[in-house]
Amino acid sequence: DHELANGTVAVLQVGDAVNISSLGVLSGVPSDGLAIKYAIENYSVIDCEGIIIDITAGISASITTNTIIKCFGAKLTTTGGTEIRDPLKITTTSTSTMSVDGLEIDGNAKLGIGVQIVGNSRVTNCTSHNLYSSTLSCQGFNCTSGAFKSTIFLDSNTSYNINAIVAGSLGDSQGATRNAFVKIDVGGEGSIANISNNKFTDCFGREGDNIQIVTSTDQLTDMDTSIVVRDNIIKNAGRRQI
Repeated sequence: DHELANGTVAVLQVGDAVNISSLGVLSGVPSDGLAIKYAIENYSVIDCEGIIIDITAGISASITTNTIIKCFGAKLTTTGGTEIRDPLKITTTSTSTMSVDGLEIDGNAKLGIGVQIVGNSRVTNCTSHNLYSSTLSCQGFNCTSGAFKSTIFLDSNTSYNINAIVAGSLGDSQGATRNAFVKIDVGGEGSIANISNNKFTDCFGREGDNIQIVTSTDQLTDMDTSIVVRDNIIKNAGRRQI
């Protein structure tokens, strides 16, 4: 057994579906996020619908099977006074996909990144807003992969009011903001990224891009990838729209 939020004891077993309230997550009550991490790593369907998840620390999880977080009406935020760089970071294997549907991330000027997935990702109907970082870059959605033939899918999301300290110089992480940051790195040959039907606005800081796409970060390796960007509403960027 394992003690989770608010003293709840969970039996350590992998299951098909779980409602995070059964793991002791109370709506609007600050928690360290360990129950969310446990749910992501042990269940294929996580139900967070209607719950306000108030974190005091970032959630970092890894999956090995296809997993979805169903979040309609759910909000991830923090009411604490400390900045949290990575409030929700999930890493997949080359054969698994992380799906997040319907989550609102209200950064309350303390969260640095909204949804962050390393590997195969599917992010739909989510909203990131009020994000801020005083030390590093800030992104509404951060989806990256260096795995062969991986898939990144961003559809019908909204991101706005993404900000950061006005410091550093061109090319620095500090002060850079992105509503959507998508990267297919070396090793990701044959990968597909689709960024469609989103609304990205009001991205500032020292330099703001509504959409930034990076392939082959060493700028030397030829990459055979497919990138689709279509039917998005983008406006009010401090530097570049795309």
